[in-house]
Order: sequence, then structure tokens, then C-alpha cells
Amino acid sequence: MVALITANFDDSQSTGDVWTVGGYVGYANQWDYFERLWKEAMARHGVPYFHMKEMASPSGPFAKWLPPEDHVDEIAAYFKDLVAAIKKSALYKISSTVWLKDLERFNQDTGLGLEPYAVAAHACLAMIGLKYEDRPVTAIFDPIEKVGSKLATARSYLAGDQFIYPGLCDNVATTWLRAPATSRDVPALQAADLIAWEVRKAHFSMKKWQNSRGEGHSDRWAQWQDFVAFTREETGEDPKIRKSLDALISGDPNEMKAIVWDYMQLMHTHEVRRGIWTSPV
Repeated sequence: MVALITANFDDSQSTGDVWTVGGYVGYANQWDYFERLWKEAMARHGVPYFHMKEMASPSGPFAKWLPPEDHVDEIAAYFKDLVAAIKKSALYKISSTVWLKDLERFNQDTGLGLEPYAVAAHACLAMIGLKYEDRPVTAIFDPIEKVGSKLATARSYLAGDQFIYPGLCDNVATTWLRAPATSRDVPALQAADLIAWEVRKAHFSMKKWQNSRGEGHSDRWAQWQDFVAFTREETGEDPKIRKSLDALISGDPNEMKAIVWDYMQLMHTHEVRRGIWTSPV
């Protein structure tokens, strides 16, 4: 019997800066275990679901933790239980982040019109294909405006990959959550909301460096060394990962697979693909 593998993705965007698509992949038994732990965590803390944007809302289930500075221990305990549910389930983490101004520059320089969400989503699908090879996977995305069109564009970017991994995602079916259901009804998409938000927030914290010195490096190592130097100049310390993101990714045997689409990554991929991003009609 073929085991059912499902991926669940959400997106998080800082308007004009970065757009992240991220989530988790797992077998049916992993998702069953995760859902039980997630629901137990919700019951333990007296909230019906998780949604990062609602954490600061003065109405709704999270208002009892406002102002947050008066409820630090309660909020920390809540997030600790969410992280534990994800880690104990051994789900596979994936994220893809696009620097929007870099993509705009890339499009201008190449005469293309790549779309940020589609670029991020197609990379998530590609990472699924690399991980699970020919095993069938269903990837479910939390809906955004015109999600069907955006995912079709993402699939066209995959189909256009004739030189790196042709046919990589032929085993991956792509869909999205249909109304009237929302992520409030789907714990897996709530977990995706958490990782997408944390990864996007971590990259957004690099905005000052990215806008001033993030380009023109020979490779990722040179780029990282420049970021370290910049952070030391700004703060007197080495770069530090966000504690909440570190809690999600540290100590997990499943290494997180992530890609960052800055100008360097876009140009490198463009060259390897020989300028072809969509399949011929």
C-alpha cells in the first residue's frame, strides 16, 4: 500500500520587501499524530486555533493575552507547546523566500515577468520532489487572491525546468483549501502559518543590510561574511537567529530545506535554466 504524503503551505508577506511561502510535509500517520498534539495544545491553553495575525487582535480568542508584555509566560508556554507538537511529529520543513525588489530588478534586466508568489511556491514544490522522488504527494496551499492562477504559474515554472530537474514534480499534485473551510479548521495550515511567518520575519530583520550591501557577492559564503561584518558594525555583536525561529528549527533531526530568491539566486538559476522559465506552448 502506498503511504499518503501531504504538504501544507501558507504565505507571509512584508509589503514591498519579502514574501515567504513555507510549511510542512509528512505521511498520514505523522499528520494524525500532529493533529492530536496540536488540538491538545489548543485545549490546554483555552484557544480554538492558531493564527499569527490574530495574536494582536483586541477581539477574538487571543485578546486574553493582551497586552502581551503582561502575559509573557502564558504566551511563551503556548508557543512552546505548538513547537513541541510540530517537532514530535517529525514533519519535514520547507520554506522559500523572495526579496521583492530583487525580483523586480531581475525582471527588468532579463525582460521577464516572474511572479513572486509563483517563484516561492514553485521552489517549495521542487523541494518536495527532491525529497520524496517518485512517491505521490498532495500539496495544499492556504488560499490567497487568485491562488489557482498563481499556482498554475508556479507549475509552469516547474514545467519549464528542462535542464536542472526535468519532470521533478510530476508526482506532486497541487491544490488549495476550498471555502467555506478556512485555516482555522485545519491544524496543518496553522502550523504552516507559524513557520512562514517566522521565516519571513527573520528575513525582514535583514532589510537594512539587504538594501544597502546585500548584492554583488561572489557566492553565499562571501555574502554571509558581509552580513556578519555589517551586523557587527551595527550592533557590536554577531548575527542572532530569532529565538522563536530557533526553537522551531534547532534540535530537529529533519533539517529545514529553504531557499532565498535574491538577485544572485535568481540570476544563477536563470543561467542554469538557460533563460527558460516556462514550457513551450
